[in-house]
Amino acid sequence: MPTCKLRTLLQFGTTLVLALLTSCGQDADSGPDDEVERQYTQRIFENRGAVCLSPREDALAVNVVFDLCLSSSCNQVDGATCTAVLENDRLVVSSQVTFTSDVTPNRDCTADCGGSVGASCGVIAPPSTSIGVVYGSRRTNMLTLPLVSDTLVHDDGALGDCPSQLDTYFEQ
Repeated sequence: MPTCKLRTLLQFGTTLVLALLTSCGQDADSGPDDEVERQYTQRIFENRGAVCLSPREDALAVNVVFDLCLSSSCNQVDGATCTAVLENDRLVVSSQVTFTSDVTPNRDCTADCGGSVGASCGVIAPPSTSIGVVYGSRRTNMLTLPLVSDTLVHDDGALGDCPSQLDTYFEQ
């Protein structure tokens, strides 16, 4: 009788140990080392940022620097565009930047504003005249063409000087 109880106890103990080991193996398969399924969203911003107008030989170059702080570890720029059209006494500028963001929960993104995003376009140089610039909902004071220096269109529509580091955003 004592041998049967011991054998039953050993069988029960072996079964319990195997059950625990199997259970631990299953937990190990779904542990924190598993790859988390990434979640992405595409974002589009229009007519944001600063506009710099630059006189060229036969053209008026338009450079847009978008006012975005994109994380170099969580954002990927998909494209940036600019269009400029002369309509009567107005230069109408529009721009768009599209980027993909990693929005996976608990994702650590760097706060490094991984570089500025810009787009370039232009129009054939209009004759000597005065024009206003329209950029999204912004309207500028009239400016006289041809321009003698690079001119920045501020967010409030006022005009100023383009920053000297602007050339670093664009290939001329």
